Amino acid sequence: MLRANLHGVEFSDFQDLNSWRLLVPKVAHEIAATTGRDLLAVQSVLNENYWRQIRQGMFALGLQIHHVVLDIEPDALKSRIEADQNDPAAATWRHRHVDSFIASREWMLGAADTVVDVSSQSARSAASEILSSLG
Repeated sequence: MLRANLHGVEFSDFQDLNSWRLLVPKVAHEIAATTGRDLLAVQSVLNENYWRQIRQGMFALGLQIHHVVLDIEPDALKSRIEADQNDPAAATWRHRHVDSFIASREWMLGAADTVVDVSSQSARSAASEILSSLG
């Protein structure tokens, strides 16, 4: 939605757009209110200040958050990026963010309610671990 409506606005990462960070909690709230169900939002936010802004927006709207961080060793992350057959065109963008992930890892792990190390486990196993952490 933002990309389609921000012609002429220069940005290299949509997360740098304050409008994106303001809309994430609002959209999450609307989806949860419309469906009456919990919402699983899959997104890596590597900038701690951005995460705080999104989190505060969610709390202000009365949303409960269970923050899960999927942790992975950097070498395993690089291997998974290379092996991704679903979206190989994203490899360059993903590789550019590996250093940011490494630099952000400490605060992300500290901010999480649940940390799941996915360095050597399957998506199914990680999902099972996340569900278990939710009770």
